[in-house]
Amino acid sequence: MENHEIILQDVHHKQFKIVKVQDVRFDNDTLTHSHQWLWVFDHNSEFFPFELWDQLDNAIVHQKIKLGKQVFKIIKILTKKTKLQYS
Repeated sequence: MENHEIILQDVHHKQFKIVKVQDVRFDNDTLTHSHQWLWVFDHNSEFFPFELWDQLDNAIVHQKIKLGKQVFKIIKILTKKTKLQYS
């Protein structure tokens, strides 16, 4: 599995790391796994606003993301390999 990390920077040069994680659940009744991808802030695990997830999925460096009255610039996109984690 790959988790994607995006580093955003505001106009004051403060940086925020947004991480794409996979939530995997096992259903004991059907013996199946289900999963979904979530974008969360790395520092507190709160969800990044849902309406911007598509922009993060298709992000490119130097792209600007508007969140309310704030504008963030994407300064870095990272990919890393991790193990599956079940919840």
